[in-house]
Amino acid sequence: MAKFEVFLRSRPTVNSPIKSRNNKFFEALVRNIDDKDWNLSLKGVPELKDNPGQMSNRISITKFLPKSVSGQLGYVFTGEHYYRDHGSHDDSIWLKINEAKYPLRSFIEKVLIPYIISFNAYYSSIRFESLAIKIVEIEDEKIACGEESNLRSNLIWLNQVNYVDDLLLKRAFGITADQAFERLNRQVELCQRVNDGVLFGDQLDSCVDNIEDAIKLDEKYRALLGSV
Repeated sequence: MAKFEVFLRSRPTVNSPIKSRNNKFFEALVRNIDDKDWNLSLKGVPELKDNPGQMSNRISITKFLPKSVSGQLGYVFTGEHYYRDHGSHDDSIWLKINEAKYPLRSFIEKVLIPYIISFNAYYSSIRFESLAIKIVEIEDEKIACGEESNLRSNLIWLNQVNYVDDLLLKRAFGITADQAFERLNRQVELCQRVNDGVLFGDQLDSCVDNIEDAIKLDEKYRALLGSV
């Protein structure tokens, strides 16, 4: 059973309460998503709050999701003496989805875009589950060779589908979202402005499940964005 993984990451602000961030996300989903199966708030809102002795608060949201979908939702503590502008201090969502039940193209349009908007994500990506270990190995090799590991300033790997906001595009590639859109548009199957960033992807009839093809996609995106 082929499955793909979805990642969303958001930059919380200093001293912003977890409960407030969580409530805003669930309230935003009500406004932004039409598919009731993916409107988490219809099954209630999980109780999440700050605990200064706990640097993050992560829970399973599988019971709020459609059948055959699993997921986690996590928030970080943002006290001013602890919080840093680093990817390790991100709020995050992780989902694992059966591609046979939720084809990639329709999932992107019906679910991913509303989630990016509602979670105020600065980065999101989709990859085939079976590639996860190999991709992590490639990332680790690049970090060992000196690449910056902070996701808020560098993208070591570009997955099959990616959303990158304007600030991360400037930090990682030295270009704006407008420039990224111009470079990617008509060169890949998906290139769309979402919030202040760009959502892009290629070969969307199914998830890329071969590491050689995944590497070629990563290289293609980097060449278009001007980083190789």
